Amino acid sequence: MNNMLGESDLALASRAPRPPDRITSMMSPTLVLAADGAIRLVVGSSGSARIRSAVTQVLTRALDGSMSLRECIESPRIHPEGELLDCEGGFDESLLDALAGAGERVVRWPARNLYFGGAQAVAAHLDGRLEAAGDPRRGGAGQVRRDQLRRERAAVRRRRR
Repeated sequence: MNNMLGESDLALASRAPRPPDRITSMMSPTLVLAADGAIRLVVGSSGSARIRSAVTQVLTRALDGSMSLRECIESPRIHPEGELLDCEGGFDESLLDALAGAGERVVRWPARNLYFGGAQAVAAHLDGRLEAAGDPRRGGAGQVRRDQLRRERAAVRRRRR
């Protein structure tokens, strides 16, 4: 039921789980809410210890607003692991050289890789557009089903009456 027991950063020796304890995990999505409480963005990922870095990078890019959700998910990622900084293929080499020059122990991956997580995201834009994207690193895809959306919106309007 909970596959996070192997996560050394989450399964602390000082907090060894005992029945019926369950350790926390990073399996919950991150929600961004508008001032009125409406959900505007949801980001989640698979990827064990890389979930945090994948979600943070997708979330940061999406909130910046200069990329589509698909571009946010498909962009290269970094992940700090101990003293190493794993850098997925696709980053400008001069950036990686600068990080190495600043003392980072940069590990250069040649291409995109499922090691860096499998993010999924859905956005509800202020103009009413919906956008969905899934991570191609793990065979993901995003699709907005307009027929289902119309039925759900109609149901919400009926409940409000």
